[in-house]
Amino acid sequence: MMFRWGLNGSSGRALRAEAHHVMASVRELSWEGYSSLIADIFRRRGHAVFAGEGPDSDVIDMELSRDGAGRLLVNCQLRGMRQISTAPLEEMVMVAERNGADAVLLITDGDFSPEAHSFAAGHPLILVDGDALLELVLELTLGNESERRVGTRIARLFNRGAFN
Repeated sequence: MMFRWGLNGSSGRALRAEAHHVMASVRELSWEGYSSLIADIFRRRGHAVFAGEGPDSDVIDMELSRDGAGRLLVNCQLRGMRQISTAPLEEMVMVAERNGADAVLLITDGDFSPEAHSFAAGHPLILVDGDALLELVLELTLGNESERRVGTRIARLFNRGAFN
C-alpha cells in the first residue's frame, strides 16, 4: 500500500496500528471517562472548563472559557465509527441561541456526514471528528513528545483520502 506523501511500508502500518489502538482505548472509556478526557485536553490548552448548566445541560457537556474569547459550549459524542448527521447539529444551533453562546464545539470519535459539514459551514459550529480527536489525545498523552514522535503528519495520514 502506498501513501500519498511517502509514509509507506512498516512505518505507515505502525502509525495506523498506533492510531487504531489509541482510538479503541478512547471508545472503551465510560461516558465519564470520555468527558473527563475531553475536559483535560482543553485544560491543558489553557481553557477554564465548567460543567454544562441550565435547561440544556443534558446536551451541553461542558463550557469553555479562555481570555475573554467568548462563550463556547461543548457537546461530546461517543458513537464509535458512525457518522453524525445534521440532526444533532441543528439541535446545537438552537441550544447556542437559547444559551447566548458564541459557538458550539461538537466532538466525536467518529465522523460527520458530508451534509453535516455543509450545514456547519453556515452556523456557529466547530466540528472535531475522530481524526482531530486522535491528534488532541496524542498531544495530551505525549505532551511535547508528540511533535517529535508523530508530528503534524499524523493528521494528514489519517485524513480522508490519505491512502491511494
